[in-house]
Amino acid sequence: MLQPALTDLIRREIENIGGSAREQTLSLAVLMERAFIEATRQEQIAFSTLFARISYVGQRFGLPGHTVEKVHQFRLAARKARNSGFVSAETVQMGKEAIFLALDALSSAEEVSQVSETLPLAGHALSYEPGFNLRVLALRDIPEQHIMVVTEEENPGREMILRYNVPSRNENFMPTIRTIRQVFDFPVTLQLLDVEEDESGALVPAGIVVEPDYLMDVSAISECFGDAGPGNIPLCMRPCRIRR
Repeated sequence: MLQPALTDLIRREIENIGGSAREQTLSLAVLMERAFIEATRQEQIAFSTLFARISYVGQRFGLPGHTVEKVHQFRLAARKARNSGFVSAETVQMGKEAIFLALDALSSAEEVSQVSETLPLAGHALSYEPGFNLRVLALRDIPEQHIMVVTEEENPGREMILRYNVPSRNENFMPTIRTIRQVFDFPVTLQLLDVEEDESGALVPAGIVVEPDYLMDVSAISECFGDAGPGNIPLCMRPCRIRR
């Protein structure tokens, strides 16, 4: 929840923004990110992307779906602006509407004590060819069913099912799944490799990679949880070992 003084300050700064449409868009993007950073200031989570932070806040505080969708739309538009993409007065107006909606929601939001366990509807939601790679945010885990609920960065309003511990497909990534639970917790950004969809439309990747964008040294991580308790020495020493 944002304090009234902060929301008033951001609103005043929005009114004072000037310059070209691109300059205004980039300034609005900075203000929107500031709002979500402040909303998660008490959280002990290292968000790897703004996408992950926004999606987490939407889940954590039960923000209206149309608000989260509008915020993500402007996030994507601002990313295009940074990459010299097309920007217009409509982009600026979209940004202002997204921030005002977010401020209104965050000013009155209260933490959701229990996340809904309702699963996304089955169905083939993706149009990729088999074997594609996909970046997603894992929102929650349902271990008894060996599934996670995830959302795609490019289509953040759509939740999907990710299946893990699938024999002959991705069961060898169970150490990564356990590391997510013990070390990272949810939400967490994942890279899914060589993804296929099953008959129900669930995602079944051959590889599951935890961001930042390097493959987890699962063996080193697992060695951090020994009989003497948790510690980071094995992980730090791993790169120093001589490979023969």
